[in-house]
Amino acid sequence: MIITRNQIINNFAWLLSSNIGSTLCNTIFSLWLARLLSPSDFGIIAISLFYFNCFNLIVNWGWRQGFMAHRDIDLNTAASTHFWIRFFLGGVPLAIILMGKPLVSVHILTTHYSVIVILSLVYWIERLGLTHRLVLEKTYQLRILAWLEGSATLLGYLLAIAAAKQGWGIYSLVVQSFVTKGFAAIGYVIASPWKIGFAFDKNVAKLFFRTFGYATWLSGVFGLMLYHFMPFLIGMLSDTYQAGLYAKAFMIATFPLSITDIFERLTTPLYSAFQKSTVDLKNVFFKTQAFKLFLLVPAQVMMGITASTWVPFILGRQWVPMIPIYHALIIYGIFRAFFDDVPALFLYGFKSPWELTYNQIGQALFIVIIGPLFVFYHQAFGGACAIAIMMCLATTHFWMLVFKKIQSTPRDFLISCASMPSTLKNISARSFQDNKTL
Repeated sequence: MIITRNQIINNFAWLLSSNIGSTLCNTIFSLWLARLLSPSDFGIIAISLFYFNCFNLIVNWGWRQGFMAHRDIDLNTAASTHFWIRFFLGGVPLAIILMGKPLVSVHILTTHYSVIVILSLVYWIERLGLTHRLVLEKTYQLRILAWLEGSATLLGYLLAIAAAKQGWGIYSLVVQSFVTKGFAAIGYVIASPWKIGFAFDKNVAKLFFRTFGYATWLSGVFGLMLYHFMPFLIGMLSDTYQAGLYAKAFMIATFPLSITDIFERLTTPLYSAFQKSTVDLKNVFFKTQAFKLFLLVPAQVMMGITASTWVPFILGRQWVPMIPIYHALIIYGIFRAFFDDVPALFLYGFKSPWELTYNQIGQALFIVIIGPLFVFYHQAFGGACAIAIMMCLATTHFWMLVFKKIQSTPRDFLISCASMPSTLKNISARSFQDNKTL
């Protein structure tokens, strides 16, 4: 499969538009729903979703990574194997909920047992469309994905608001989940060039597991600790006020990173396609990071410089104590932007999942050892400093490994960055009409 520059630019434009649209939908419509529903409605959904998050952690044994990375396996066999694994694993939560009704209805959701049953069904439907979604990603049909996901998000919110106005209460949130996940899954199945088959190969499943299984699972465990442990630690060693300041500062400092999800989806198929070409891998990686340097870093720095002005104006003066915490987390956010794309390069470009696992184990140990000391003496600001230092060290270590893998130097990256303004100018002028391949 030849991927042209025009394809990359068009896919980026569609993903960016979809990302902006979804962000606006989530912001506007979630506030609207919050005015129509009670906090307890959202709390019940959160309790239910925690169950599925835990289950995802249990069964995340590298099936997605194996499917995307192993291009030597024909698409039908790889997709069929992935589909039937997801089919059976996706139905397990529903089976457990139905068979364990006495335990669930008494100890977990005493009055809304039907909610978790419906959400279990939604989870299964989502799993059934996952393989087709990955086929679209692997064949680089990201424009279709962007359209489907944006439409599903909008439709889900509109029907949820209509249901909430009719007095459906918590079931309006269930409707949102059912419509969003269901519409997207059906769209994936229809749009995907691969159709459901029975070419399951246990040897392929073993290969997926052997290559990515343990490393992916451990990365998920330590990733859960890295991204969710600090607010809990601050709340335990300080108070909920400090934890709230940290949580809000972290959310704002990492908000610009939503664009990194676009880059990940854009580059994952490229890394997979260029596994045998170090030159092409370096080209894609350097250009992606250079785009981030010009798009994200100036925005982060300007928001930090002007924080003392916009924080009290937009959030209120009660959030002014958050500013120094936010400043520390800006450093985390900048380095995180250059950390996020490296795992995809190792996973899909070099099929080396253990590099990420080792890195995250080191990060987790740092937070567990250093984090409590910083929080004990400096509360939320100390926690922000600890996680910022951790990300600086982790990103530096990762980039040293990258330079070694792609046989390059920091000077080569700086040269690539220096050429980026002219590249951006060419893109804006739509001058890539020759369809020259990367």
